[in-house]
This record gives sequence, C-alpha cells and structure tokens, in this order.
Amino acid sequence: MKTRLSLISLSLLALASAGCNPLNSDKNDNNGQNPTSQQSEAANQALHNASDRVNAYFDQYFDQKVALSPQSLTQLGLKQDQDKWDPLTDEQLDKELELAKQALAGLAQFDSRSLDNQTQLSLQLFKQQLEQDIAFDQWRYYNYPVNQMFGTHTEVPSLLINQHRIDNETDAKAYIARLNGVAQLFGQLQQQLDKRAALGIMPPRFVYPLVIDASRNIITGAPFDDGADSALLADFKAKLAKLSLEPANAQLLIKEAEIALSSSVKPAYEGLIGYLTRQQQQASEDDGVWRFKDGEAFY
Repeated sequence: MKTRLSLISLSLLALASAGCNPLNSDKNDNNGQNPTSQQSEAANQALHNASDRVNAYFDQYFDQKVALSPQSLTQLGLKQDQDKWDPLTDEQLDKELELAKQALAGLAQFDSRSLDNQTQLSLQLFKQQLEQDIAFDQWRYYNYPVNQMFGTHTEVPSLLINQHRIDNETDAKAYIARLNGVAQLFGQLQQQLDKRAALGIMPPRFVYPLVIDASRNIITGAPFDDGADSALLADFKAKLAKLSLEPANAQLLIKEAEIALSSSVKPAYEGLIGYLTRQQQQASEDDGVWRFKDGEAFY
C-alpha cells in the first residue's frame, strides 16, 4: 500500500510540474510515453519481479520439505520414493527442523516493502509458521503417534489403498516394497513410543482398546487367516487387475504381496498389539496434558 501511495504521489507531482511548464506538455519518449509513465511502469515491474522471487522461495521450501516425506510425495500424486515410508526417527525430525531454520534465515534477503500486498501477507504468514515450527520442536514428543482417531497403524493401509497408484509393474513392486517396509516402520514407531513413555507421555487408557481393535482389523482376512481377502490384499489385486499384465506375471506379483503381508505386515501389527496391550496396564484414566511434565507450558 505504501508503495502504491508513493507511486500515486510521484505521478501527481510530475503532472503538476508538467502543467506549470508548457515545454513538458509535449515532451514524450520514442514510444510516445512521458517520463512519469516510464517511471511508473518500471516501478510496477520491479514490484512484480521482487514478488516473483519471494514466491519462488516459497516453492523451493515446499519442494525441499516434501522431498523429505515419501508419503507426502505419494499424496501429491508423485512417484518419487514410492517404495518408502516416512522415517519415524529423531534424525528425520532434526532434518525438518534444520530445513525450517535455514528457510527462516533466508528470509533476511527479502525487503517486504518491495513486494505487492498479497506477497507481503504471504511472507508474514510464512515467517510466522516457520517460527512456530521451530519453537514447537521442544515439544516434539508431546503427541500420540497412535490414537483412536489416526496414527501410523491406520496411515499404512490408508496410504496404500487411497493414494498409492498402480499404473504399471514398477508401481506394483513399490507397493510390495512398502508392505515389506512395515516391519521396520513399526520398529521405529515403538522406539518413539518408548521415548514418550519414559517422559510419562502416553494416551489415556480408554484409547488402547480402540487402537488395538483397529490394528487387528487390518490383519484380518487372507493371507492372514482363512477368511476373504484382507483389505490390503483385495486392494492390491483390484489395482493389478486393471493392468494389461501376463497372467503369470500378475500371479507372481500377488504371491509376492501375500508373502510381504504374512512376513512383514502381520508380525509388525502383532508386535504393536502386544506392545500396546502391555503399555495399557501403565496408562492412567486421565486425559489432560496437565498431567505431563511441563504440561501447562505445553498447553
């Protein structure tokens, strides 16, 4: 707004000067534009260029952050790292924190006064979000990686069924790779749960049966038991059926998926169920964050 007002003031001043001096009234450049018009266009172009640079910076940060998350890439319809899960490690959180710190420091190169109104607001909100993300890192363990509404245990089937596309054999093999990766993923999950439990950060007791039941449902059906196909196997078969594969190749992929489900997914969920069953005995009925150490400050 200040920039626009300055431009208006400059234009009025130039017009007033031109009106007082008859020699200026007919003085145009080679394109038929007077100096004031040229200055205004130059100022607008500078405003546009500066805003474009800031918006490109936003895009760069988004791309860098998404690149750290294979699951986010899949949710965006991108197939990069589609055979991987997001690491549930402190190292991963450290990378995200460092990226935010670098992005915040990089904002010093921009002068908000040189930007259009919309980009000024975007820059302000972006800076505020980065500052909040950095400040909140001290509470990185103050959450429940599994709970009655969402969590790693439900993200696995949700991502595979709803977002992981199978357009060719490569996509199918990536799906199978993710099934095989569930064991490692849940190992990381339990390590994160251990760190929270050591701080006394556990869900209230009523949460555990709900999470356990949801986990059992995921490993119900073939190839886990003699029932109809489980949700994951049914999804894999349905997506595979839409491809023009040789029957022998399709059957081989299905067999590989069944092995991954039996050897990785099943033991991972059974291990999580056992872990939560034991931890449930230590959980309290209280459900407020006030019960945590520094809970009031966190709230």
